[in-house]
Amino acid sequence: MTIRLKTVCPEFLGQLPDGEYEVAEGCAAAQALTACMEQAGLASLPEAQRTKLLYMRNGRHVKPSEPLCAGDRLTVLRPLTGG
Repeated sequence: MTIRLKTVCPEFLGQLPDGEYEVAEGCAAAQALTACMEQAGLASLPEAQRTKLLYMRNGRHVKPSEPLCAGDRLTVLRPLTGG
């Protein structure tokens, strides 16, 4: 299935381009990110970095285990810190 990926954390994901990617039907948000990175020829993230990411599906925050549907927009960002 095709999803649209938007990333807002280049310090974690490197040069992963935004755009459309093919992922397995019903895969989870975190699995979709890994599939997109593989398609772009990038190494997968270490567990320590992967657990810090936030996922949004069609503009709503979701858990990394949230299944996606064809046409979904997956946004990946890092949590904001500061004071």
